[in-house]
Amino acid sequence: MRRRRTSTAFVVLQGLVGLLWVLAAQPSWAEETRSPSMESGLTLHDPPSLVRATGSGRAPSEARIIAAEGTPGPVFVAQNTPSVPHYVPPRRGAPHARAGGGSRGARALPTPTALAPPHLADTAVAQPSVFWHVDEVPVEGTHVFFTLNDEDSLDPLVETELPTPTSAGIQRVRLADLGVELAPEREYEWAISLIADPSRRSGDSLSVGYIRRSTGSPVASLANPSADEFATHGLWYDALEAVSDEVDAAPGASAPRQRRNALLRQAELDVAMEAVEPNVR
Repeated sequence: MRRRRTSTAFVVLQGLVGLLWVLAAQPSWAEETRSPSMESGLTLHDPPSLVRATGSGRAPSEARIIAAEGTPGPVFVAQNTPSVPHYVPPRRGAPHARAGGGSRGARALPTPTALAPPHLADTAVAQPSVFWHVDEVPVEGTHVFFTLNDEDSLDPLVETELPTPTSAGIQRVRLADLGVELAPEREYEWAISLIADPSRRSGDSLSVGYIRRSTGSPVASLANPSADEFATHGLWYDALEAVSDEVDAAPGASAPRQRRNALLRQAELDVAMEAVEPNVR
């Protein structure tokens, strides 16, 4: 009888030791319920099975942070800045100076800026868009003219009055709307002029850019090139148009505007960059 009591006590003791061992191996309740978002400010997303780790070539804005392999847990998305186009200027001779400014008469005019790099920049299409920026809304009665010249003609190929902007900021001119096409491998000069008095042009405020239609770009073989691909292959005008289309498609989103700001900065066009709220979606 005494031997049986001793065996029973030993078995109970073994069970208690095993239970303590299991409890010691598990993380505490506080550790289990502590969320990484408390420290990093990251946003919780589910399910984990749809998320992959970084390093797969995705843009920084798509970066994922997951629990260590083999450890179950919630998935978090890092709030990183969006990827940006990286403009690679074409290799050619001496750069073209970016003209701008003009004298100011009795009635002050806003300052236009042709959104072009300080060199002859390329497009791959016959009828691209060109963009310009105005720092404030022109007063009533101001005339806005767009002019296009090629490298051989004495007279402008196009000289037309544009609608006066109703808001400051970036403006678009579509060559398709003007019925003009760029010939391959030919240099053009385009200008935006703000005119207070058509009879006294000395007071015009103007800005000039340069454009060439380039042929043979590898981007032409792509079905739907992105702004990033245009920029990498030196197609400034196409990259700016593509990223501006992104802005127009999502006017309340911050990422497209950040991408366009980055492209403008690379061409020394900080004057046209927009203030972007980081939390705007």
